[in-house]
Amino acid sequence: MKIAISGSTGFIGGALREAFVSSGIEVVPLLRADFKRGENYLVQLLTGVDGIINLAGAPIVKRWTPVYKQQIMESRIQVTRQLVNALKAMSTDDRPEMFLSASAIGIYANSGTHDEEVFEYGHDFLGEVATRWEGAAAEVKNLGVRMVIMRIGLVLGKEGGMFGRLLPVFRMGLGGTVAGGKQGFSFIHLDDVVGAVQFLLAKKELSGVFNFTAPYPVNNETFTRKLAHKLGRPSFMAVPAFALKLLFSEGATALIHGPTVLPRKLTEAGYKFQFPDIDSALDDLIKS
Repeated sequence: MKIAISGSTGFIGGALREAFVSSGIEVVPLLRADFKRGENYLVQLLTGVDGIINLAGAPIVKRWTPVYKQQIMESRIQVTRQLVNALKAMSTDDRPEMFLSASAIGIYANSGTHDEEVFEYGHDFLGEVATRWEGAAAEVKNLGVRMVIMRIGLVLGKEGGMFGRLLPVFRMGLGGTVAGGKQGFSFIHLDDVVGAVQFLLAKKELSGVFNFTAPYPVNNETFTRKLAHKLGRPSFMAVPAFALKLLFSEGATALIHGPTVLPRKLTEAGYKFQFPDIDSALDDLIKS
């Protein structure tokens, strides 16, 4: 099998690349420079590929200036549109069979519990980004390509992402709840992101939207308390919402609010989570 990955140098993309190579899957990295070379060059790269995994996008947790908000939006939508346009330019026989495109649980409203069947969309900036991102990817359905949308939750991994930044802080005893701690913390272990992608690649009958979150979400307060307890450290340094807004402006939204999301379709399809709850995930991540 041969898989092309946009965002292959990122946190998730790097883990996928490593897992694929170790299992004998050939990886075609789609780099930023490749997209600048135009549609014909992308067509050349994608010819002979069995599937595309689209992960590219600017980081969310930063200070959102008007310029950076535009970058968050365009970095996702432009890459997705370029990939779709390249697929349109390819002959039916040359097109990859499947297109797995990232999205985010930020598409959901912050209140209530959501799965792929029962949900409410959010109407803030992150909801708009995810909606337009998914809309750009959905065009591949008209090309006879199997489409999977991965609505990814808070990814926990040792070497990067949010958890990689938080762990040293908690080890020093400086961790604490964020903005009261009652917001949803719908996490997924990085190994389960990789596992779920491999599962969906193999299950050719599956398509549509899949939530990439563990079956037993918690809130920020529970995550904080459990992480501190497992490290044997206090967790008194609560971070109020106003402080995050001073640091990140609107970008604090991703930290202050969080939907509660369940992976109904992955579970019903038969995917077995390696780390279904926060205890098993944290035990793996903090072990020496």
